[in-house]
Amino acid sequence: MIARNNETTLADIDAQKILGKHIDDKGDNDVNYIAIANNSFFDGAPKNVFVRFENVEQFAFFNTSLKILRQSYFESATKLKYVWLHNNEIYHIEEQCFSNLSETLENLILSNNHLGNLYENTFGRMNALTDLYLNGNVLKKLNANIFSQLTTLYRLSLVRNNIIEIDEKAFINLNKLQVLYLDFNEIQELALNIFKPLKRLNLLSLNNNLLVRIDKELFDSFEKLAYIEIRNNRLKHIDFFAKLPKLVQLDLSFNQISAIEQFDVLENIKEINLLGNICVSKIIKSNFSNELGVCFQNYQIPMCKFYIDKKGYTCDVIAETIKNPNLIINHHVVGYNNDDVQILKVNKIIENFSLSLLLEKFEYLNEIYIYKSKVFDLLEQNILKTIDYRYIRYQIIKHNIFSSCHELENLLILNSNLKGLTNELFDGITNMKFIDFSFNELINDDLQKLKNLSSLLKLHLSGNYISEISESYFENMKLLKISIELKRIAFRTQ
Repeated sequence: MIARNNETTLADIDAQKILGKHIDDKGDNDVNYIAIANNSFFDGAPKNVFVRFENVEQFAFFNTSLKILRQSYFESATKLKYVWLHNNEIYHIEEQCFSNLSETLENLILSNNHLGNLYENTFGRMNALTDLYLNGNVLKKLNANIFSQLTTLYRLSLVRNNIIEIDEKAFINLNKLQVLYLDFNEIQELALNIFKPLKRLNLLSLNNNLLVRIDKELFDSFEKLAYIEIRNNRLKHIDFFAKLPKLVQLDLSFNQISAIEQFDVLENIKEINLLGNICVSKIIKSNFSNELGVCFQNYQIPMCKFYIDKKGYTCDVIAETIKNPNLIINHHVVGYNNDDVQILKVNKIIENFSLSLLLEKFEYLNEIYIYKSKVFDLLEQNILKTIDYRYIRYQIIKHNIFSSCHELENLLILNSNLKGLTNELFDGITNMKFIDFSFNELINDDLQKLKNLSSLLKLHLSGNYISEISESYFENMKLLKISIELKRIAFRTQ
């Protein structure tokens, strides 16, 4: 309850007045877990609660109006190991609040409160604490020594605060820390010696910050760092690999990286994620294969993950196909208007990889997806059944581009500024069943270029400049559906 007129608060209620009945022969000393939650009137813990229930090891107090965390709440607690105080309104923690728990408390959750400042004596000495969660508060700066007395800490999470600045001594004495989460903050730079005390760190996560650069000497002290995540930042160049011999996984996706040093110093690396970067030919060094060079040179935003094995550096497309080149998987592609296209494929979805490379190397390939690419090329390949081009900004298709694709059944070219179709475009293709040319710049005359596709069943032309259609365009077809939206013209024939 909340103080109102002469009423008392919950904190003033004696624990002896807590009503309830124990099950079977159990008594107060058998109570191990107490939860006070989901009531906005609660603004403090009942006094003497840990006197009556002296063997409680787990205490949860969440979704309440608790604003100040007082030392008196835990002064009688002697065996608490887990304290969960998330989703309250806590903005202040009294000094030495947890001093009575220094030898027992292992897990402390203070997430989703209103904490704006932490001080050197906020936590005090805690000799058993391994996990501390401060997610979802309003911290802007991590001051020096705020965690210095938490020498047993294994995991520290500071996700979704407003952290802009981290003092060089913020993590001092955290010699046993192995996991550090700093995601979703506003960190623009990191002091050179900030991680120096963290010699045992195994995972560092800095996703969704504003980092522009990382000094190559920042990671000098790391001996066991195996996992680094720096997604969604503003990094343009990285060169800290030489200091991380134990690195297993590196996630640099969605930055602005255009150049990367060699990976050959990383003896244990298993995966490097470069999804969504501005990778250009500079990224290719001697340790990359020619095939990956083609991938990077041809596409502005390569959708690649690299795996290191005995064959050298490979992306997930090659890795999957090498593992089982004959693998057959049923897969659906949802086209415009939610049409389902049933596809038989022999590898994982391929996005932004060199067509030439794939068609040369994988004789079983019958499906290709290319999104936002800069190149539009195909080599001779006679079993390709599905091609999905989207956002390629390619205005004219070469008249003979599909000349070798005799088995082609599904073709999607969406939102690509396509301005016209040539008369010979589909010569030799007899099995085409599905076409989606939505959101291009096709006109009425382009429909005549489709007249010889006698097996075509579904045709999507929405968002083009087509103003009229004639049944003569489709007299050789057995269409089940044709749609031309935005012009509000649509008809069906069989």
